Amino acid sequence: MDRRRAPRPVPALAVAAASTAEIELGTAIAVAFARFSMEWSRPAARMREMVRAVRTIWDAWQHGTRLRFEGEFYQHTLMTPMFTPKPSDLGDFGPRHLRLTGTAGSGMAPMPSQDSPLAAGVAGVLLAHGAGGGAGHRTLVALEDSLEVPVHRMEFGYRGQGRRFPDRAPKLIAEVRAGAEAFAADLDTTTARLVLGGRSMGGRMCSMAVAEGLPAAGLVLLSYPLHPPGKPDRLRVEHFSNIDVPVLFVNGDRDPFGTPAEFEAHIGDIPGDVTVRWLERQGHDPKPSADAEIVAAVGAFLAAL
Repeated sequence: MDRRRAPRPVPALAVAAASTAEIELGTAIAVAFARFSMEWSRPAARMREMVRAVRTIWDAWQHGTRLRFEGEFYQHTLMTPMFTPKPSDLGDFGPRHLRLTGTAGSGMAPMPSQDSPLAAGVAGVLLAHGAGGGAGHRTLVALEDSLEVPVHRMEFGYRGQGRRFPDRAPKLIAEVRAGAEAFAADLDTTTARLVLGGRSMGGRMCSMAVAEGLPAAGLVLLSYPLHPPGKPDRLRVEHFSNIDVPVLFVNGDRDPFGTPAEFEAHIGDIPGDVTVRWLERQGHDPKPSADAEIVAAVGAFLAAL
């Protein structure tokens, strides 16, 4: 549009304002500067100087020259080495950023905080599913999305083969060991820096693998099946005395696979430190509303390792 021929509303509004009280004309620019306490300065000169300042900063980054820019509007004389960027280096703010670094970045800038599991030495978390579910279980996905360390949701072989019923414990334990070793290799570490666990049967298999000697940093056991429903005499605790790593139990207080009193009678057999978190009014498969509490419990457990 030719601006020279564009409609000019101000003259018409000025005429209208003189004839009615419904229209007022005024300038907002003075109000804006008063509101933000900014003195009016030469905008073109300020913009020119800002461009020069940015170029000076980039020159210091690229060539290692001393940063010294002192202008009328901007002064930049300090550049701490840690703030000097490297090509496409990305911070490790969580598992998603770590995966992004591997696919799109050229390096990683470690940024563990004091309460970060990365600073404490936990390299990753392996989670296995229960007998009736898969690696895509809602709670396992929530943990992967929320924890500050890489999470691998492993799926047992029988699921991939389309079978409904799991293999016997020795085969499942072997799969846990193989999955943990492969995950550790991907992270360029050992299984001793992994926390293992999962839901129900998956967590139980991980605990049995650790009891048989698989090194681990800890165990996260969600809805641990202490016994089959209605059969409290068929306890699954024979390996507890060989678990010498920190353990977190997160169970519903209405879980038919084990009551709080039944757990209390047996978790003392575990030599490692044990933390128990009871989910109020929850059963063996806690409702989605409990996921946030589960994630918080696991995150606190990892931070304490």
